[in-house]
Amino acid sequence: MTSTVPDRDDPSGVNARAVALFGRREDGTIAWPYGIADPPSRNHRTRDDPDAVFEAALRGRRDAQRILVAWAQRHGPRPDDLGCCPQWLRRRGGAGCPYGECDRWRWTDHVTTRSLDGQPVALTAAPYGMDEDERAELEDWAEEYPDLAVAYGTGWYGADTTQVLLWRRDRIRTLACA
Repeated sequence: MTSTVPDRDDPSGVNARAVALFGRREDGTIAWPYGIADPPSRNHRTRDDPDAVFEAALRGRRDAQRILVAWAQRHGPRPDDLGCCPQWLRRRGGAGCPYGECDRWRWTDHVTTRSLDGQPVALTAAPYGMDEDERAELEDWAEEYPDLAVAYGTGWYGADTTQVLLWRRDRIRTLACA
């Protein structure tokens, strides 16, 4: 039976919802997508203001987690560890990317991929920036493959990132940025 009593350390229930969405790693921690796991690195501390800087990083991490959980719940697809780039979205089934671990696209930073009924449906990334050539390349992809759509928004990762969202319109009609 699931408890309805809120966790004192997680009053909003983000962690419980994240477990349902992302699962747990072997060590029992939440399997957050790259870059937003708990806690933020101790490297965020400085000699001048260690507590304030660390607390700000922790708040930023919590905000990123809250935003990503809300987005994933709103759209429904499940996490998929096999995807890494737009090539993966073109696949028919749950197979991984044809290139293995992709680093072909600079904008594929802080990537999380989603599947629905075992089929790749979405890839979202939070790069620190995108230039006009990268946006043009994505628009060309969407033009070449009409079943792909692309959208941009404020990055859920924080740190002035941009959200890049690619999805298969033939498998999930609409998606929106976080």
